[in-house]
Amino acid sequence: MIPPLFYAAMINFFSAYVDRLGDWNPQLYRELKSRFTAPRVRWLLLASFICQAMVLFFRGGEIPVLDPLTPIGQQYNRYCLGTPPNGEYSRATFVCTQDMLGQLQINWRLWWLDGFTFLTIAGLTLLLVVGVYLLVADLQKECQRGTLNFIRLSPQGEGSFIWGKMLGVPSLLYGFLLTLLPLHGMAAGGAGIPLTLLAGYYGVVLAGAIFFFHIALWIGLSSSAKSYSLSKSAAIAGLFVLGILVLTSLTLQNNSWEPVFLSWFTLFYPAKALIYLARSTFLPTSTVGYLGPNELDQLRWYGWDLFRSAPLGLGFMAANFAVGTYWIQQVLCRRFRRPFSTAWSKGQSLGVTLSLVVIANGFLLQNYGGRDHWDFLLLNLGSWQLTLCCFFLGLTLALCPQINYLRDWSRYRHESPRQYRTWGWQNLVADDSPPQGTIAINLAFTALLTLPMVLLMPWVAPVPPGIGIPLGSIVTALAMGLLWSFTLTTLMQWGLVRMGFPRLLVLILALMLMVVLPLAIAIGAGIKESTVMWFTPMPAIALVEAAHWQTPLFFLALISQTLAIGLASWQFNRYIDRLGRSESQQYLAQESLKLKQS
Repeated sequence: MIPPLFYAAMINFFSAYVDRLGDWNPQLYRELKSRFTAPRVRWLLLASFICQAMVLFFRGGEIPVLDPLTPIGQQYNRYCLGTPPNGEYSRATFVCTQDMLGQLQINWRLWWLDGFTFLTIAGLTLLLVVGVYLLVADLQKECQRGTLNFIRLSPQGEGSFIWGKMLGVPSLLYGFLLTLLPLHGMAAGGAGIPLTLLAGYYGVVLAGAIFFFHIALWIGLSSSAKSYSLSKSAAIAGLFVLGILVLTSLTLQNNSWEPVFLSWFTLFYPAKALIYLARSTFLPTSTVGYLGPNELDQLRWYGWDLFRSAPLGLGFMAANFAVGTYWIQQVLCRRFRRPFSTAWSKGQSLGVTLSLVVIANGFLLQNYGGRDHWDFLLLNLGSWQLTLCCFFLGLTLALCPQINYLRDWSRYRHESPRQYRTWGWQNLVADDSPPQGTIAINLAFTALLTLPMVLLMPWVAPVPPGIGIPLGSIVTALAMGLLWSFTLTTLMQWGLVRMGFPRLLVLILALMLMVVLPLAIAIGAGIKESTVMWFTPMPAIALVEAAHWQTPLFFLALISQTLAIGLASWQFNRYIDRLGRSESQQYLAQESLKLKQS
């Protein structure tokens, strides 16, 4: 438990020294001053005391006690040390035995580990879910009241606003969790977890919280006063709860799955690092019953076994979060001053793509043995293509300007100096131009970065003897998947300017109609035998297997992509040219059309 002197020092700090924050970060001072009042701090400390008392009470109730009515050798408990008869009880229940003094022998290390795991999962869930909800709801309220525009006009910088909101809005939550740290550290010490490893875990949690809070700020800054609703914030928090529940169940259970490309996404869950902490206790997996064998043991990144080492695994997870946080922070800096600007500049989009592809390609090739080698290889290739397709659809949404900006670009681009009208300037620098050329450049860079990985496959991920590697088919399949991604982004670009729906709804419809629906049809018909796979973002599954090389379908898919790109681009450019006409030009065009019809 936390001593009362800590409580008093905490109250004195926030009452005596919080005013000094005004000079360093006015936004943080504003948030803290409105939240850290004496009644709220007292309620916070009372809630912390009650929660810790309840945890200790219920955990204490699980400690085995000698039952005089039960014969020796017939009392069972999870925290006893005796071995039960084979098959009579579960592997996590043991026979209670006595020492020379007649006291029960208790596995205190396991008892503390269970308490540590509970506090870790509960604290992490509370931090992410409540923190994201508070940030999204606060920014939506600021937008509704009009104070957000006032903050935008203030002289404070973007970084001051971002960190002020991120540190200030959930500050009461931070205070509550800080009061739980002594009990959490005591549980870690009782379980035998090294202090350095615990500090590394805290670093991963901190990096993960910053990453998800940046996403929450992005969602909040993208909201408008008309779209304000507490139910929207609750829905976003509910999605986080669902994701945490799924990932927690996958992390805690013992599994012997083979590592796949999708294992990369589980590294975005900070509690994945609990596996390293549980192993540091040196308790047998059969005793703990969870956090046992995991795909991390075999997961490779560019052929390196990084995740078998706790420092390297924790460092990679923190770096994973850091890269994502950096690029989301660029979005926040742009959207803070210009709320309707594109998420990234066209030059920044190249950095986003390169970062994603460099990290993701490392998980593309894994080592598999036996007859399932091709099944896992196809799963990885298909997952990689599907991930890139969804990414480029989202990137199209992020780079496509609002209709007003497109109108101004189309109307006044001819008046710009000649050096600003070049193809390179329009597709790498200008923010108000269409994103199709930039998407094509990003896809070209993706292909150039992925080709060496495929060619090095025999050395990075050697296959079992007797199995050939059709490198030509794999390269063709990956190139065709990237071409499908360009086709779908071109169609979505046209839909963004022609449909009257909200932009996010257009993205969801594009994913449902152009990605999910064809995959559902292909899965229903048998994913390897279905010809529909040729017309999805995952043609690798249909193309890599030599038995399914069907030349007519291959050329039909290629012609379909070419026609779709050509027609969508023609319609888009035609609409943009018409959009850029002045009012007099539009009036004259209508009159000319009437004369032709008469």
